[in-house]
Amino acid sequence: MDSTALQKPSPAEALMRELKRHGTMTIKELEGALGVTRTAVRQQLEALQAKGLVERTVERHGVGRPKGLYSLTAEGGKLFAREYEALLWGVLDELQAAEGETKVRDLLGRVSQKMADAYGPLPVGQSLADRLASLAERLTRRGHVTDVHPTPEGYTLRMYSCPYQELVTTHPAICEMERSMFDALLQSRVELDRCILDGQETYCTYTVAAPERGSGPEG
Repeated sequence: MDSTALQKPSPAEALMRELKRHGTMTIKELEGALGVTRTAVRQQLEALQAKGLVERTVERHGVGRPKGLYSLTAEGGKLFAREYEALLWGVLDELQAAEGETKVRDLLGRVSQKMADAYGPLPVGQSLADRLASLAERLTRRGHVTDVHPTPEGYTLRMYSCPYQELVTTHPAICEMERSMFDALLQSRVELDRCILDGQETYCTYTVAAPERGSGPEG
C-alpha cells in the first residue's frame, strides 16, 4: 500500500473532508466530528474562508438565534477527486487524433454557446458596466474569483483561477471557448489579453471594448 495513503490529513484537510461528507455543518458539529476546540475550528474556518474554499450562510428558524452553516465553495470542491476531467481530456484527445484540431475547435465553439446559456442571460438594457458586474458576480459565486476594472478603452475582467487549468495545457482552444462565451454574454468584443498559464500573472485578463456610441447601452 502506498504510504501516503496512511498519512494523517492536516487540520484544514480534515475539516474540508467533513464538509464534503455532510454538505453543511455548524461549528458545534465540526467540533464533535474533529474532536478539537471551538477556537481551533474557528481558526481553520477563517483561514479557509480567506482562501475562498469555504463559505458561511445563515439559517433562521422562527424567533430563535440564527444558525451559521459552513460549506465548501465550488473552488473548495475542486480540490477533491474529479474523474470527469480525465474523461473530458480523453474525449478531446481522441477527437483531435481522429478528426483533427479543427473539429475540436468547432466542438468547443458550440459548447461556448451552451455555457453562455447556462450563465446567462445577463440583464437586458443595462450598461456594459452593469452587465460586467453581473457576470463577475456569477463567476465568483461559482468559485472563480473575478473583478472588473475600467480602462480608457472599456474594461478589463480578471479571473484569479483557471477552471480548465489541466486541460488547457494540451487543448489551448479551451481559452478561445471561454473568450467566446464572454463575448456572447456581454454582446461586446472581448479579447484574452493575458493568461494565468503563461506564468507571468496570477490571473487571466480579458479586455472588453466599450460599445460605440449609438450601438447600444453606454458602458
